[in-house]
Parts: sequence; structure tokens; C-alpha cells
Amino acid sequence: MLNGFNLIDFYPHAIHLHRPHCGIFAYVKEGLQVDSIEFIEEEGIEGIQLIVSLSEKHYCLTSIYCHPSTNVDNICDTIHSVVTPNYYTVLLGDINIDQFKQTTQLKKLQSTMHALNLGQAHIDETTDNHSSIDHAYITRQQRFESGSLESYWSDHKILWFHIL
Repeated sequence: MLNGFNLIDFYPHAIHLHRPHCGIFAYVKEGLQVDSIEFIEEEGIEGIQLIVSLSEKHYCLTSIYCHPSTNVDNICDTIHSVVTPNYYTVLLGDINIDQFKQTTQLKKLQSTMHALNLGQAHIDETTDNHSSIDHAYITRQQRFESGSLESYWSDHKILWFHIL
């Protein structure tokens, strides 16, 4: 737990143990109104989507995990289906496409993000293996700070956002 934050978590494989992992979770600062929570389960993809309000602004916060064998077209289709153009958007997660390697999959993903008006927010190393498979995107007009923190329970770093 983090003081001053509410935890929202999703453990879809607690029942289906085909790939044991920690699940997906998000921390939302206390005082923000969570208008809706949706859990995403598509072929090879799982996630949490929150609609959060602060004053008159509405934010769509989405955290996803994509299995390494998930087809990039499925990833892009799922992202298209969950991004809501009427909200400021933050999308982050373990997409399992290394941002340090200029592949066809990365180019297709970047094209999808560009079409959705989402800019890349974090491209540093995100794993202990010196890769950048955890992605972070935010609506281009939104001001923010972001970074990563070490975690003791995973080889992945924790990505964080502060919307200004």
C-alpha cells in the first residue's frame, strides 16, 4: 500500500494459472473521483481502465499487460477500442515490444499511438534486462512528469505519472 493512494487491482489468472504473474494494479491519488472501472481481457491482453475526474477534467487511465506472443495487430486493435477520445488519456503497461529495437511491430504500435494523439512519455530502460518493453503514452497536449522506480518483487520497474 502507498499512503495517500487507493489501490485498484486485477488478478485474472488467480483462476486460470496458464501464466503465473503478479496481476495488474494501479494506484490512484486519494481525492480523485473514480467514475468507472473496467477490466480488459482480450486474447493475450489484460488490463484495467479507469475513468477519473478532477474538477472539470476527465482522464482515461489504462494499464495493460500483453503476453510476449500477442500479435501486434491485436494489441493495436485493443488499444483503439479502449482509448476514449473525449478524455485526457494515460496508457501504460508491459506491451512486450522493446522500444530500443526498431522493429515492424514497434513502428505499427507507434503509428497507432500517433493516430490516437498519444505521445511517448517514457523510453528509458524498464527492466533489469536493459530492455524497454514497458510503455507509457499520454495525450499530447497534457503536461506531466513521469519516471520509473525500482521494485523488489519484479525484474520490471514501476512506471509513474504526475499530471500537471
